[in-house]
Amino acid sequence: MSGSPIVYAALTLAFGLVGGLLPLFSKIKDNPERLKMLTGIAAGIIIALVLVFKYTKTGKNDVIGFSMKCKTCGETTNGLKCPRCSDKKNDWR
Repeated sequence: MSGSPIVYAALTLAFGLVGGLLPLFSKIKDNPERLKMLTGIAAGIIIALVLVFKYTKTGKNDVIGFSMKCKTCGETTNGLKCPRCSDKKNDWR
């Protein structure tokens, strides 16, 4: 699966065109209930594929919404303020 992105885009376009034009050239267009069912199945498959793709590309801690490292220096902070980058205030009032 290490092909160029343009090949994947072309394959997706071809499959989409064939899948989209298939009902126009068959007798499926005469039955609106069957057409609705096939449209729902296609939408479900597309949504499932997008969710699986996002799940595989999302990091372990990205789902929670915070990073364990400082964005500026990269030091591990465990979700707290970075001691190296934060403004140091020694105001003891």
